[in-house]
Amino acid sequence: MILRVVVAFAFLAVATWFQLRSPQKPISVYPLYAIVTAIGFLTIAYAVAIMRIERLALFAYIQSAADIALITFIVYSTGGAESYLSILYHLSVIGSAVILGKRGGYFSASLATIAFISLLSLDFHRMLPVGFRLASPSPGMLWENVATTISINALGFFTVAYLTGYLAGRTLTVEKELEEKEIDYGRLETLNRLIIDNITSGIMTLDENRRITSFNRAAAGITGYALKDVYYKNADEVFPGIFSRGSRISDDVTRSERGFRSKEGKEITLGFMISPGKGGDMTSIVIFQDFTRLK
Repeated sequence: MILRVVVAFAFLAVATWFQLRSPQKPISVYPLYAIVTAIGFLTIAYAVAIMRIERLALFAYIQSAADIALITFIVYSTGGAESYLSILYHLSVIGSAVILGKRGGYFSASLATIAFISLLSLDFHRMLPVGFRLASPSPGMLWENVATTISINALGFFTVAYLTGYLAGRTLTVEKELEEKEIDYGRLETLNRLIIDNITSGIMTLDENRRITSFNRAAAGITGYALKDVYYKNADEVFPGIFSRGSRISDDVTRSERGFRSKEGKEITLGFMISPGKGGDMTSIVIFQDFTRLK
């Protein structure tokens, strides 16, 4: 819709330029005003209709057909076979292929080809009114030149439809693959959490300041403390003596045994294995077990 507004302002600027530059020159600018009015009307109609229509695909096809009709009038008004604005057909084909895929692109390309052939054929045989053109057509146009213009543009329409539809399809495929991978990552994360929560050993992770960032179900069962009781607390505060005084987190795996008083006041012996993590909230991984029965 923004592109339509830009095109409308462009035609309005051209019409104003013609009037100011050569007011006495016999060039009719009324077709430009008609084009601006039509673009404005269609833009408003599309904006209102899209809020109420449920079958958006059908609406897109209708919109594509209306755009092709408007572009045909623009090409006719600006010179027919001599108009440089036949490139607008390609923009419409691109838009249809992006929104509707290859089928929409081919639909728009077919309409553009039919409209362009009809326009140039009627224009060549002088069967169209001259009053709706900016200037009179050039005399002595050869049919071979008209046929060449039609062939080149028709080939361009379908080529653009194929390439744009192919790229749009590939983009959708890649997006779906990424979504599926994200879903797989979500399932994997859930599975890993279930595995960790069902391991009989206590597992907790520490950040670079030795604050507890995770606490599995077994850790809560062994200590009596839930995650909310220990979250972001210093490990030395919850497990006194787990680290030697002044020691730093190293890249080596360390093992130790410490006495521990559970939340219920029970004295137990815990065996710790501390290993380095990947940094951040998982700078260290601590696995511990209750060795009380082995003592």
